Amino acid sequence: MLILATVGIFTVACNNEAPITPTIRLEQDTVNAWYTADTYTVNIKSNCGWEATTNCEWITLVDTEGAKGSCDLKFSVLENKSSEERTATITIYTKGYEDVFEILTINQTILLDDYFKITYTSTDNDIVTPYDATAFGAEIVSNTCENGIGTILFDAPVTKVGDMAFCECTNLKSISLPNSVTELGGWAFFCCFYFEEIGLSSRLKVIGDAAFSSCSELKDITLPQSVEYIGDSAFYGCSGMWGYFGKYASEDNRCLVVDNVLRHFAPKGLDEYQIPDGITTIAHDAFYESIRLKKVIIPQSITSIEEYAFYYCESLKTVHCKPTTPPTLGTSAFDNSDDGKDKPIGCKILVPNASVEAYKSASDWKRYQSYIQGDDKL
Repeated sequence: MLILATVGIFTVACNNEAPITPTIRLEQDTVNAWYTADTYTVNIKSNCGWEATTNCEWITLVDTEGAKGSCDLKFSVLENKSSEERTATITIYTKGYEDVFEILTINQTILLDDYFKITYTSTDNDIVTPYDATAFGAEIVSNTCENGIGTILFDAPVTKVGDMAFCECTNLKSISLPNSVTELGGWAFFCCFYFEEIGLSSRLKVIGDAAFSSCSELKDITLPQSVEYIGDSAFYGCSGMWGYFGKYASEDNRCLVVDNVLRHFAPKGLDEYQIPDGITTIAHDAFYESIRLKKVIIPQSITSIEEYAFYYCESLKTVHCKPTTPPTLGTSAFDNSDDGKDKPIGCKILVPNASVEAYKSASDWKRYQSYIQGDDKL
């Protein structure tokens, strides 16, 4: 009898637990779908699981329910073959609490004439001829230019500007890409020395290796939120760059920062720069050829400086390096080239007083030990 009473008390306690307050949150409340058939994913967070439903015939739910916590809702859309944009909704409600729900709106665009063309301006009022005419996911129908304003027409929507598409097009001044473009290939605009301006697709996902390498007159660039990948040395040698905007841009618009790695620096007009706190790595060639830069301040958060990070910063006089533990240092990080051979720039490297010997004795810093000095202000 005593045992039964104890069990009864335990059951009452369990049943009297405070009920949860159901919550559900969507990563985004709107998806702007492309006119083509495709699959989309939206993250959902809920404290009691969820179910999804739609009455729209052009949407198919891949996932109709999800578990408690964080998981994805996947759905596919059919191609929009009509002449009008269309809108639909998906309702996601918490399991057991149908009065607690969120609505996801899907807007699907239509096929536009703009997707079939690239517009540009030239420096010499002449046609800009692509280096590789097969690099666009569509065939070129015509390429005309009048008074320096050119138009390239294609037989299908332009889906990419592929590898070396405009490589060494030295008369290219500016270009505007249609929103159908999702990829810039490697070396797409390599050595376009007089290239100043680009309008990127709002659906761009990939920027390939060295895509804008040696575009020394490129002034600035705005990366859309859709960008997922930036290749190696994408903006190498863009010495005329004033700023990065949009996704991955630092607060001061001078750096391109991906996962706390400073990938590229916009040097135009600066002779002094303080790297933002929170960055952990200065990538290889990040400050390459910042020829006006005289002083740089490296924050405490830096743990790695990669090879050639400050290569050809020929005016660099002082580096204020705040980390108490020497960051790992790549080959020729603070070097110039002399008759084809790398040699130290000769800039003073100021470090915390208590860390002088640690820097001088670190194998990767020994190359610069005669330039390392203590600074009681660091």
